[in-house]
Order: sequence, then structure tokens, then C-alpha cells
Amino acid sequence: MLRRSKKKRPYKEDISIVLHFFFLLFFAGTISLLLPGSPLAKEDVVKKDSNKDGKIDQIAHFDKRGRILKLEIDSNADEIMDRFQYYEKEEVKRIERDTNHDKKIDARDYFEAGKRIRHERASTETGQVNQIIKFDSEERPLKMQKDTTEDSLFDSIYHFKEGSLSSSTKDMDGDGKVNVWQTYRDDKPLERRVDEDADGQLERIIFFDTEGLPKKSRHDPDRDGNMEVLRLYRQGVLWEQKKDLDQDGRFEIVTRYKDDEPVEQRKDANGDGRFDMVTRFKEGKPFYQEKDSNFDGKNDVFVHYDARGYAEKMEEDTRHTGRIDRIRTYRNGEPIKVIYDADGDGFKETVTFFKKGKPSLQTQDANRDGKPDTRIYFNAGAEKERVVLSFDL
Repeated sequence: MLRRSKKKRPYKEDISIVLHFFFLLFFAGTISLLLPGSPLAKEDVVKKDSNKDGKIDQIAHFDKRGRILKLEIDSNADEIMDRFQYYEKEEVKRIERDTNHDKKIDARDYFEAGKRIRHERASTETGQVNQIIKFDSEERPLKMQKDTTEDSLFDSIYHFKEGSLSSSTKDMDGDGKVNVWQTYRDDKPLERRVDEDADGQLERIIFFDTEGLPKKSRHDPDRDGNMEVLRLYRQGVLWEQKKDLDQDGRFEIVTRYKDDEPVEQRKDANGDGRFDMVTRFKEGKPFYQEKDSNFDGKNDVFVHYDARGYAEKMEEDTRHTGRIDRIRTYRNGEPIKVIYDADGDGFKETVTFFKKGKPSLQTQDANRDGKPDTRIYFNAGAEKERVVLSFDL
């Protein structure tokens, strides 16, 4: 039987096919060795100059399967990595940052399912965590804790609703007891309550307007459990303070302010509902005062003050006749002279001079001729020591 013989492939063609096959194998193997995730790779780190400035600003670390484990970033081009991102199954789990570029990590963020769930901030001085923020499922703030005194105790706690600040508490003295409670509206303060000595009684309550500025506050300065002081504000600035001294519901002292300094104070000294003393201020110091000393509805004492707030001159209607019968003058707050109409005839015949706050000499003009006819000298104990009449001079 005759058989058809097969045509042989040229020898050179066979060699070419073999060489091409081995070249493909070699090329594939070489590429696989260069890939960062290759099990045969000599290196699992990739460095990159992302902004083409000649400086490496990103370093990526990969596992043997080519999945990213860590990414280092130089954010300020100082050739020092200051941001570190850590991954699990190619999802970021933690980010650490050196925010002030002192080569120390001071901020950490933690993630789950690609969403941030926690933030930590560390003190640049002590390195201890002084702020923690927890986030809800939508990455909105849920709770924030702060250590404002760096004593390793979180003294300020903030609570949020749907990402908006709703309330906060503060431990002012680090004794573990809350001293300040505050509520918010639209991220602005609404009401603040303060227990300064942590005795369970409030010493201050502040109410805020829609702009978050104080509009009214109540105070218990003597800590007797009664809010006897009411303060009113305009545009967040104190303009009037009222004080109820006897808890009868009426304010006995009312002080007006301008630029946080008193300008006028009215006082009801006897609690009859009528102000019997008015003091005016300049640059925070009294410069003039009127007083109704006998509560008859008429002012009978008038005081002028110097620039330092010391009494300089006092005019008095001691007989309540509508006429000034005594004038006192002062220097540095101490009396230096008193002129007095002793018999109420309208002529001030008696003049007393003082030294170191005590009378030293008194003159009397009995005949009203403008010349003293009697001189009385006092010793250091303010006792009469010598009397000299005019005919003895």
C-alpha cells in the first residue's frame, strides 16, 4: 500500500517558534518579578515623585499579593514623611499625621468600611492624647472629649445630634465633678449653667440670643443659693446689672454700663422701692454722687471725686433745709478741711483743719467779720489741747 508522505516543516521555522515561546516566558517572568505584589519580587516598596519636583513624596508598601499595606506621604516637600495610611484588604484602617512637622505623630484617624469612626489628637508638648472625636455611621461628629488642661483627664465633653452640637459639660477644677452644663441651638450656645465650687448649687446661669451672644444672666455672688444679681446685655455686651439685696423681688442696686465699664449706679438704701443715691462714673471710676440721706425724696449730700476715684469735696445739707451748710474737702481720700455753719444762719463760721485724718486746728468766726476770733488746737489724739481767743493774739 502506498502512503502519502507528510511534508516536513523547515528546520529554521521550528527553531523560530521555539525561541519565540521561550522569549514570551522570559518576558512574563521578568515583569512578574518587577511587580510589587509578586511572590518572587525582590522589593515590595514603590517610591514616587508625584509632583515631579525631584523629591520622593510617596512611598507605597505592598504585600506579596500586590495589595497595598501602607502609604507614606510627604505633604510639605521637606523630604520627611508626615502622613501614614495603613490598609487591610486594600481598605484604609488608620491614618497617622504629623501636623506640625516635628517628626512626631499628633493626629490619628480610624476607619471601618471606608468611613472614619474615631479621631485622636495628641498634645505637641506631652505627646498624650488630649482630644477624641467619635463619629456616627455618616461620619458626623457624635461625641468629643477634650483635655484642656493637659492633666490626662478629659474635662470637657461635647455631644452632637445629626452632626450639630447639642450639649456639653466641663469639669473646671479637675476633681472629676462637672461644673458647667451648656446647651446649643444651631451650633450656637443657648444656655449655660455653672456650679463653680461643685457644691450642687448653681452660681451662674447665662441665656444666649439667636446669634449665640449673651442676652441675660443670673448670678449668686455670695453663694447663698439665691440668684440675687441679674445682668442684661446688648449685642453680647453688658449694659445693666440689677441686684436684689433682700430677696423681696425688687432690685435695690441698678448699675448701667458702657463698653463694659459702669457709667451710673442707682441705689435704694432703705428698701422702700425708691432710689436714694445716684453715682456717676467716668472711665470706670466715680466722679459725682448725689444722696438722699434722710429718705425724704430730696438729695442732701453731693460728692465730687478726683480722677482716681477718691472723694475730693462733699457738700451737705445737714439740716435738710435745701441749703448747703457743711463742705468737706479731701486729698487722696483723707479729710483736710471742713467748713461748717454750726447755727444754721447761712454763714459758715467754723473751719476745721486735719492732719493724717485727725483734726489739728479749728477756727471760729463768731462775729461774722471774715476773721477767726477763736483758735482751738488739738493734740495727736484729736483732743483739745489749747484754745486761743482773738484778744490774746
